Amino acid sequence: MTLIVGGTFAVIHSGHRLMFSEAARSGQDLVIGLTTDEFIRGRKAYNVPEYSKRKENLEKYLSPLVSSFTILPLANTLGNASESRDYSAIIVSPETYHNAAEINRRRITSSLPPLEIKLVPHVLANDLMPVSSGRIITGEIDENGKRLVPLRVVLSSGNPVKADVVRSFFTEKGLDVDFHLNRKYRTTSEQPFSTDTLKFAEARARSMESGFDYSIGVESGLVRIGEGTYDFHACSVLDRNGYLSSGFSSGFRVPGDLVHLVKQGMDISAAYSKLHGEKNIGSDGGIVSILSESSLKRSQLVMESIRNAFVPRMRPDMYIERL
Repeated sequence: MTLIVGGTFAVIHSGHRLMFSEAARSGQDLVIGLTTDEFIRGRKAYNVPEYSKRKENLEKYLSPLVSSFTILPLANTLGNASESRDYSAIIVSPETYHNAAEINRRRITSSLPPLEIKLVPHVLANDLMPVSSGRIITGEIDENGKRLVPLRVVLSSGNPVKADVVRSFFTEKGLDVDFHLNRKYRTTSEQPFSTDTLKFAEARARSMESGFDYSIGVESGLVRIGEGTYDFHACSVLDRNGYLSSGFSSGFRVPGDLVHLVKQGMDISAAYSKLHGEKNIGSDGGIVSILSESSLKRSQLVMESIRNAFVPRMRPDMYIERL
């Protein structure tokens, strides 16, 4: 039985090492489809070593690790995997899982048994994006996934509480952040209700078209649950590759007299000010600080929503829709 894997392998990084460790544990013969220089020409935004050099590096790395392996030129995305009877399994990363699914679709159409798909998760750099050869070659990260240049983060908001929390989220991870506020973006002045909260957070994140690694939008809104109305924070995170992930904070119940004014078009801070005379609560601990006797602050809810928005990025393999 033969296990196959394909790739360019411009640099053998931690993600590749995980794939090859999985191949070694399987005990199967290994066939590596190594992309040809002709195939990758114009497909990569960075300089890739020639085929002969990449093959030499693979042989040097695999010889002490895998008992039996063969390196073959790969001239297209699927190679001969959809038609060969010699293969029994394929190793893929989350970004190439769809290729394996297409191979199996074609094999089944040709009355061949589908390949067993061994999905190996991305190895994440400390900026929470996958390690890749391109990022290493361009000097963005090192081979172990350490970020070498500042992380470009944009928050579409003028709220200083949100800005401080977003900075803290990344600096707590030891990252040097090039942080910007997009103050030009404006949503409706009305307090969002229900699914509008997430919709507005996503719109904030998508308001930036380029020039960022992460674009972030945070919005608070009210949701009716049972007999009460609850305040939640929603965060949406858009990365430079176009992947959007979202998360929510825990919610707290909002007094009915405030909800009544909010439904008339006021935001919750203005509603509280009208009823109780206290101003600028949105830029301090927020209404949750008042209601909780200072045991909970708005900044904590913002941080919770951001952390939850990054949860799908921690284990992207768990969020793949397997076919």
